[in-house]
Amino acid sequence: EMHGLFASQKDKLTMKLSSVREVHAADVKMIEEELRSSKEAHLEEVAGLNNNMEKLLAEVMSKDGTINSLQSRIKSLQEDQSIHQREISDLERALGEAK
Repeated sequence: EMHGLFASQKDKLTMKLSSVREVHAADVKMIEEELRSSKEAHLEEVAGLNNNMEKLLAEVMSKDGTINSLQSRIKSLQEDQSIHQREISDLERALGEAK
């Protein structure tokens, strides 16, 4: 009779342990899935940020090109203005001498 009691308790404990293992396995599976999903979302976010960064860098390069082009035009216009001012001075001097 005592042996039967122990066997019954052993069966109950074995069933309980089996149940705990199943719950634990399900928890592990759920956590692994959450981790995978989280990693996937992180990778998508990083890819999006890299894409945005590439677009911004391209925009900066383009604007740098525009700035350089405008600076070049300004320098050219300043040189033209300087030449024209010299020509005007020369003309004024020539007119002054002609009087």
